[in-house]
Amino acid sequence: MDPNQLRSLVQDCIAKHLYSTAVFFADKLVTLTQYAPGDVYLVAQTYFVSRQHRRAVMLLKNHGLMEDVRFRYLAAKCLAEVEEWDECLTLLGDGELDDDLQDAQQQRQPGLDVSTYAAVCLLRGKAFEALDNRQRAIACFTSALHADPFCQEAFAALAEHHMLTNNEELALLDSLPFRPQDRWLALLYRAKCKKYLQHESMDAQLQELQQQPNSSGSDAMATEPISTPADSSLQDTTSHQQQQQQQQAGLETPVLPQPAAAAAAAAVRGVPGSPSGGYGLGSNAD
Repeated sequence: MDPNQLRSLVQDCIAKHLYSTAVFFADKLVTLTQYAPGDVYLVAQTYFVSRQHRRAVMLLKNHGLMEDVRFRYLAAKCLAEVEEWDECLTLLGDGELDDDLQDAQQQRQPGLDVSTYAAVCLLRGKAFEALDNRQRAIACFTSALHADPFCQEAFAALAEHHMLTNNEELALLDSLPFRPQDRWLALLYRAKCKKYLQHESMDAQLQELQQQPNSSGSDAMATEPISTPADSSLQDTTSHQQQQQQQQAGLETPVLPQPAAAAAAAAVRGVPGSPSGGYGLGSNAD
């Protein structure tokens, strides 16, 4: 039995959402490799996706693997799923950037993966929010965004749960370390902020967002203009006003859709294909 084959099989089962099958083969894998740390982590992942959260925590604790931030984070995620928030925070620590998190932060590729430290801060924030400690939750969500602006869940928590004022939201976005090529993300975040202080600039921001080039250098986002319900309502109102003006001017001839208008004209001229059979109104085949 080849361990590499079993690892690939487990990963494939997870990707195909065959979680029970993944658990079965992962269990055989750790037996074969005598519970190698990487394989224990893979088994814990199969427990997590199959919603066996407490079983995953027990596995990780029993093998003394909590020194590694990856194992602590996965165990904390499992505890969060069962709403064991205090124990979750105990595993995640007090928020200091310890050595393994610092190494992971330095090795990450901005825009290609999300910082592990940002993910840990996000989970801390969720735990504090669940425990009704909004100030600590705000601090953790903010730290997650400063560690990695691509940690969108942290921004969503702040914006959708109305944790910041409009001024605080805009000040936070201005302080985030966006790269020049990530301007599109900054604009998307701004569009999600409260609009009290952005009435004059919102149209310009949306237009800039439409014109942001994609990775190939073409303005793909500009090909489909952003429309809002208000735009559609305005178009409907304008069309209705034009019809009223035509009726007031005595233009009572109904405006037919283009295919119907063409058919009516053909019938008057006696062109084949008209509704009267193609021989003109009032004519017959003889």
